[in-house]
Amino acid sequence: MIPIDLVSRSINRDTFGAMVEYGNTLTNIGFVESPNKPNLFYKKRDCLIIFADMRGSKLTPIWRCPYPIIYWRSEIAIPLWLQRRMVLDELLKFEELNCPFRCDADGFGILPPNYEEIRTLFHTGYIPEGARCEAILGEKNDCGCLSYDCPESCRFAIRCGVGICFVCGKEFNDRGLFCSDACRDHIKHIQEIERKETREQIMKENTDRCPLCDKILIVGYSLVVEEMLNYHNISNFERAVSHHISYIQEITVPVCRSCHAKIHFTKGNPVYDAFKPIDSRFL
Repeated sequence: MIPIDLVSRSINRDTFGAMVEYGNTLTNIGFVESPNKPNLFYKKRDCLIIFADMRGSKLTPIWRCPYPIIYWRSEIAIPLWLQRRMVLDELLKFEELNCPFRCDADGFGILPPNYEEIRTLFHTGYIPEGARCEAILGEKNDCGCLSYDCPESCRFAIRCGVGICFVCGKEFNDRGLFCSDACRDHIKHIQEIERKETREQIMKENTDRCPLCDKILIVGYSLVVEEMLNYHNISNFERAVSHHISYIQEITVPVCRSCHAKIHFTKGNPVYDAFKPIDSRFL
């Protein structure tokens, strides 16, 4: 190993020390350093060549994250789920020896094979804490870069599409995440429960009721809250108006726009008269 990165930049002593430690671990589990490309380790397993690259990447310099970058190449045409299963078997050895790893920004086969199925797993307890959606799905973040420098996300992404059911753990040896419709429906059921709980939490924290017509009001209005209400199919809502019961004592009550106008302009109606201000704003 040498203290030079992928684009011939010098690597500081501390980073290189960590790299050497990871390199020793890789050697212990059967990886070999390339004689022509220092800091690039590889291991042949059946028809796969699995790489553990510590030269850094254009997205993430090695001194920012010295973990080996994992990718692989298949020498013959075999199903992707089987390739991923074989890679996963090797990565379990990494975890046994507490050797961290990450994935390259371009994926190199690590991207989950079915994005929509992956999306169904979010908020169901099957996504590990710390994993990020955009990292798992290979989506671009705010700066336009892919987020494959998230270790938790990389570990999860590797486990997607290896022919093992995410719900029951059965080996069904095919692409996808679930072995049956029953397991897929189990995830949908969890989502429905989570969706209901989220909707109730949103309602509790961000809404009130108009005391006159019972319309749902957004209290402390924000576009984010409105979008969340729309997403969770909560209709019949509008922005709350702070109506003054007393201007002097600064007593207000949230009402809808329609009822607010009726309070001020309707006369002789005891329902609206009960909400008229007890003093004038001009005193």
